[in-house]
Amino acid sequence: SQTVYARNLNEKIKLPVLKKALKTLFGQFGEVVDVVAYKHVSARGQAFIVFKTLEEAGRALSEVQDFPLFGKPMELQYAKTKSLAAAKLDSTVEEVQEARRQKAIERKEAEAMRRRKRSRAVEEGEEEEEEEMGRERKKAQGDGDKTSQAVQDDMLPPYRILFLQRLPPDVSSTTLESLFQGFPGYREVRQVPARPDIAFVEYDEDDQAVMAKEQLNGYTLAEGHRMKVTYSRR
Repeated sequence: SQTVYARNLNEKIKLPVLKKALKTLFGQFGEVVDVVAYKHVSARGQAFIVFKTLEEAGRALSEVQDFPLFGKPMELQYAKTKSLAAAKLDSTVEEVQEARRQKAIERKEAEAMRRRKRSRAVEEGEEEEEEEMGRERKKAQGDGDKTSQAVQDDMLPPYRILFLQRLPPDVSSTTLESLFQGFPGYREVRQVPARPDIAFVEYDEDDQAVMAKEQLNGYTLAEGHRMKVTYSRR
């Protein structure tokens, strides 16, 4: 592919500034036909750099890999699909557009299937859900102290060590590392053998931990597991 996919980009940089910086940086290795990046949440921190030739893309990928752009090391690989800009160069625009239309249809069908499954699951599990809600209400009535503790956790001052809660029981250190090591100053992830639902992440400085917490607090690791990230107690 003559398109390079870049991830782990600094999401705080405005899109026009980021695209200009990418074009300048990658332009050292060949003719950059287009730089594609989007504002929507799921695409933040990512971009596609389209070169005129495969050789130029390969040279850029090799030389720029892990380059710290705006304080974050870029992670590069060849794009899995051809961009429209690249397609125009070899007259395959219609093929690419047709492939994209087909993928869009497949995504819609898959989403419709998921909605039908969720609807059936809701119908079949209404009674069980009501019982569970009753148990949760009883539990909540006796959890005043725990709620107070949670509020206190959220009010702790910034600290370079983060405390992770509500983790899936089978989450691996590799998964956690892949999330947190993209932020500057990352040191390590420490899991607690007897408590798979919690872990600690350490950074060099407090402000580096602040950035990671702001981006990843509430991140969904698995269905029903929205990770809670707070500052550890000193």
